[in-house]
Amino acid sequence: AGFYNTAKRNGYEAVVDMFAKNSCRLILPGMDLLDEHQPSGSSPQSLLAQIKGSCRKHGVRVSGQNLSVSGVTAGFGEMKKNLLEDNGLVDLLMYQRMGADF
Repeated sequence: AGFYNTAKRNGYEAVVDMFAKNSCRLILPGMDLLDEHQPSGSSPQSLLAQIKGSCRKHGVRVSGQNLSVSGVTAGFGEMKKNLLEDNGLVDLLMYQRMGADF
C-alpha cells in the first residue's frame, strides 16, 4: 500500500536501508506501468525511480515484476527500459499474468 512518502520525505529509504543491512533483495512490481495510463493521476514511474534510487544508494539488488495484464503494449517497452537502465540494478524480471498481447 505504500509508506509515508512526501515531497520532502522518502518513505522507502528506511526500508531499503534495512534490506541492505540484512543482505536482502527487493522485489519490485509495476515495472510495466506508465504514468499516462493511470486514471488517478498517480506516477508509478516516479515511484519506481525513487525506490530504485534508494536501492542504488544502499547497494540493494532489485528483482522486477510486471503488475497486471493491462492490454497496453507500451508496458513491454517500459519493462525493457527498467531492465536495461541503471547498469544492472534490476537483474531479474518475473513476467506474470500473461495475457493475449503476449
